[in-house]
Amino acid sequence: MISNLLHMSAAFGFAPEGVTTSLGMYMIYFAFSGCEFIFDAKTSKPVKASAYDIFQSLWRLLRVGIINTLFFSYLAHFDYMPFGRDRTHYLDPNHLGNCFCIARECI
Repeated sequence: MISNLLHMSAAFGFAPEGVTTSLGMYMIYFAFSGCEFIFDAKTSKPVKASAYDIFQSLWRLLRVGIINTLFFSYLAHFDYMPFGRDRTHYLDPNHLGNCFCIARECI
């Protein structure tokens, strides 16, 4: 969904100015569509993330991982299986083809 919006914004000329400075920056901006890029208004170059920003992002990722681990460990006592007990059907070619078709529509 986000990548569709980014591609539409580029098609209609609403991409940030720093994105259009080079083909490499254009490809990086759209390849990492889930990341937020901030560009300097004067130089049109991306602003480097501070150590605090990187630490904060890693801490949020670690925190979500710990919470999910505790949550699923608790639910395991009640026979909760997020994907069911029989997982062999996930490797069936029909199922994989269906997943690829759905993923292609989301892009």
